[in-house]
Amino acid sequence: MVFAQVTGQYSNYWLIVTFIMPVTAVTSKSNASPGKGKLRWTSDMRSALLLLNDELNDLHLTHEELAALFNNIFKRETVRDGVQNGMTYRALARQYNDRDSTVPGARGRWAQALTPARADLARQRRFIQVVRAFVSRHAIDGRLDISELQRSLPITIGSTAAETETAVVTPSSERLKRRTTSARQQYRRQNGTVINASAKQIAKSQLPLMPVPDYVARPPVTLLFRFWDHLSAGVNSNEGFIAGRFVRSEIVPTNPRTEIDHLLSDIEIHINRDSPHHSRGRKIASPFISASNFLAISLRLALKSREDGARQFRVTVRMLQSWQIVYTNIQKVIDAERLDPRQILCG
Repeated sequence: MVFAQVTGQYSNYWLIVTFIMPVTAVTSKSNASPGKGKLRWTSDMRSALLLLNDELNDLHLTHEELAALFNNIFKRETVRDGVQNGMTYRALARQYNDRDSTVPGARGRWAQALTPARADLARQRRFIQVVRAFVSRHAIDGRLDISELQRSLPITIGSTAAETETAVVTPSSERLKRRTTSARQQYRRQNGTVINASAKQIAKSQLPLMPVPDYVARPPVTLLFRFWDHLSAGVNSNEGFIAGRFVRSEIVPTNPRTEIDHLLSDIEIHINRDSPHHSRGRKIASPFISASNFLAISLRLALKSREDGARQFRVTVRMLQSWQIVYTNIQKVIDAERLDPRQILCG
């Protein structure tokens, strides 16, 4: 509600309190009045009635004075609704008591007056100040002249917009916020799970790769272990391991190169030569012999041969003095000059 200020009226200096009210919802309930019409109560009227009874009870207004003040404040509304003589205190008290009524809809009509918004609190404080100043200046022997108050016409002074709190409107930025849209891709972890993340997120989560020292990645191989039996094609002598294909060869072998001079398919055939699915299960001659630098592998082969019924087998140990490792995408190949003029495939 918007409250007007106090001003003088004619030569008797009586002040009239008036409102400029915003358009509010009109309730369906009306109260009978001495005039021909019925007053249509609004939330502003209920708020003013509540303040006159509760906040201004220290003025000790009589019933007639309270009704006269209310009718003067809302004189334009009472005339509009046909309540020519104004509202009686009895009608005002009946409306005031509805705030605690259990009748359906009664408390709902008082909800806005009982719980005012933050902006209405400043207007209510202004209303209380205006009424107090009016009563203190124009009371005779502590009483108001009701007849003069009823005859006075309400004067519209204007709204008290300066007294109300205005919300500060912050202009929106013209610069539009850009949404960061990064394409998500599927990444497979080492444990087999798949996650969806952007390339930037993956880059942040990755740990830097620490280079492995060469002596850790390629430890020197000093011993070779080979499991063999007498039925194998290989020859084991004091000179070392010799591949069976070249036992009776009269060609003097050349020195081994630092890279594999055999086809990778020959290496694959050597690895899979005992497979039943390879070459219909027949034994295939190989230019290589298999050895390992891990003793457990040779012992496991020996135990497996014993379970199969073999009785004559050996596990030979040989110390390497000069060696060279060449990498392929299948296995490690060790060239040992002192062991064999041909290459030895390590399993």
